[in-house]
Amino acid sequence: MLNTGSFGLVKDQPVDIIAAYHFSKGESSLQSVALGLEKAQELINNFFPDSSNGHENDLPKEFKLEQNYPNPFSAKGGPATTISYAIPSVETRHALSVQLAVYDILGRKVATLVNEKQAPGKYYVKFDASKLSSGVYFYTLRAGEFTATKKMILMK
Repeated sequence: MLNTGSFGLVKDQPVDIIAAYHFSKGESSLQSVALGLEKAQELINNFFPDSSNGHENDLPKEFKLEQNYPNPFSAKGGPATTISYAIPSVETRHALSVQLAVYDILGRKVATLVNEKQAPGKYYVKFDASKLSSGVYFYTLRAGEFTATKKMILMK
């Protein structure tokens, strides 16, 4: 049995490919296959805990920029927050140029979190704001023709 998950190959960009052999021996051929499938699913769950079953149909169907979490965030809980976004498989079957940046209230860029080509999928980025002052900030996702902006609050 051979299975490959969805991944995009981009010229001059590294990609991690995990390969594994797994053998199972049961009391019959059918039981051997069933055991093999069970063990293979365990391996997938261990190596890719945030993924679904790897089918293209499970990829996002639309662009999405989520509200950061936690928001507001503060030095008390650690001056970090997580921003998640999705790049759909329906409109884009290949990697897109993706930029995720943080701006202050005056529109000045204070951080670039992502600036690379990315394949369709769900992404999570941790933003460490320890060098920033308290205040309101905006983060903007640009992927292909899609652009979205959300507001976040940092309290120190």
